[in-house]
Amino acid sequence: MWRTGLAAFFALILTGPALAQGLTVSPIRIESPPQGGPNSILIGSQLEQPITVQVRAFRWTQTDGEDHLAPDPDLRLAPEIFTVSPGKAQTIRMLVPNTEGTGNWRLVIDELPTPSSAGPVPANGPTQLNIRIRYVLPMFSSTAAPADALSIRREEDGITLTNHGKGYLRLHDMALTHAGGERVPTSPPLVYILPGASISVRDGNGSPDAEMTALHFRIDGNAHTRDLKPDP
Repeated sequence: MWRTGLAAFFALILTGPALAQGLTVSPIRIESPPQGGPNSILIGSQLEQPITVQVRAFRWTQTDGEDHLAPDPDLRLAPEIFTVSPGKAQTIRMLVPNTEGTGNWRLVIDELPTPSSAGPVPANGPTQLNIRIRYVLPMFSSTAAPADALSIRREEDGITLTNHGKGYLRLHDMALTHAGGERVPTSPPLVYILPGASISVRDGNGSPDAEMTALHFRIDGNAHTRDLKPDP
């Protein structure tokens, strides 16, 4: 199982059509029916040379404010490793299991180095695989939860966000307002919260939490503000 911090593994969280150094991915947020079935993504290349790509599927859970990933053999991908020629695209077909709406996954897409770019392999050393580009895409078997599924609690070390809905929550452009009126982005500024899970965010500048007066965020582009009441 992979256990990751919120900012470490998901450093590349995409908010629009994915394009990095000529590698394109679409869509970047995938929703499948609760009963499962076929689905697909498209990976293309605008590079001048062929690229080799690997796609893997991981079951995604959240506990104690952290993301956990574990390989899911029930979510089948084809092809898993392939080469994309310049100006071409590859369709990745998926067979999604029936989770009755409880399935959450991350698709990890790695651009693998060609033999010429990987460098020489030491005769007596282990082979090392230097990954050049990595996309981590969210995939859900449910639709997004409404904003009123979110509860906010101020803690000594930050703000705890809890999703009480049956679908996921994606909060972006998050910021905190302080007593003096200054608005400061949170750390992290974008989070996914799975059903029943909680995640903590903090002032990105490290200011005292007691000075926080409001949390601002967007869900699918719609702006929201929640006042942060002092603890009783």
